[in-house]
Amino acid sequence: MSTFLKDAKTFYSDFFSRGTWSEIGANNILSGKEDINKRKECLREVYRLILDNEAISDEVKDWIKTNHSIQKTAVIRGITVSRLKNQIYYVNTTLGNDLSYKDNNIIHIMIMTEKIESKDWENINKIVQAVIIKKRQSLYKKENIFSTKNLLINIPRKEYCTSISDESFNTFLRLIMPYFINERKRVQQRINEQYLKEAGYFNYLLTPGINLSSLDKSRLARVKKLLDDETVSTYNKLNRDKMLDLTKVEEEEKKKETLDIEEYRKKSKEELKSGEPIVLKSRHVQFDF
Repeated sequence: MSTFLKDAKTFYSDFFSRGTWSEIGANNILSGKEDINKRKECLREVYRLILDNEAISDEVKDWIKTNHSIQKTAVIRGITVSRLKNQIYYVNTTLGNDLSYKDNNIIHIMIMTEKIESKDWENINKIVQAVIIKKRQSLYKKENIFSTKNLLINIPRKEYCTSISDESFNTFLRLIMPYFINERKRVQQRINEQYLKEAGYFNYLLTPGINLSSLDKSRLARVKKLLDDETVSTYNKLNRDKMLDLTKVEEEEKKKETLDIEEYRKKSKEELKSGEPIVLKSRHVQFDF
């Protein structure tokens, strides 16, 4: 693949005269191309994305606009050659990659390709428009506004489209609306003001160790479908541990009751011998004989 900035530098003087776009120069180098106007517009946009880009250093821009080598440009600008090379490499691997199509950068395609099919034009225009939008968001620097501060899901950043139908837009907005922070705040307020009873029942369903009715179990199953696997696993473990604890309590109670009866039998034998009244005690009542 041709190097993006190398092509930008090589053909700069063909498209610009004293820093201004030259229609004469563009017509000369693109002469004979049936879609010359589309190519000129595409190349003007690509050069704008390079030369009007704050993310690209002035040293790199100077190197593109002159016939100076990297070494001479570095000396003139007062920086090291390695630093300038790193800056050029960075642009080639970011902006250069974004402005590439079918293993070639778009400058090379516009100048060297004899015929560009309509489908290829469609894809190339999408690529250029996508990068223009990125540049408006401070290319490669500014964080996407759809961050976890206001939206709880990730919007694919590499996807761009300049036009969709109202139906498509409304459908997508309904899909993502529950994940906006402001929407969560409104739902939280409604729960606090109108749905406390339902919230209490929700807490009841998710309390481990409770014997639920068949209706409760079916509702709990619906809730579990909304939870991630790790949370469900934790709930199931807590539930098992709680049931084991309850079983231990019941076993301890039965054991205690058995010991009480044995103690009563032993004591009753002694009291029968001594003639003292017999008192039968249980956890609930007491009987005197």
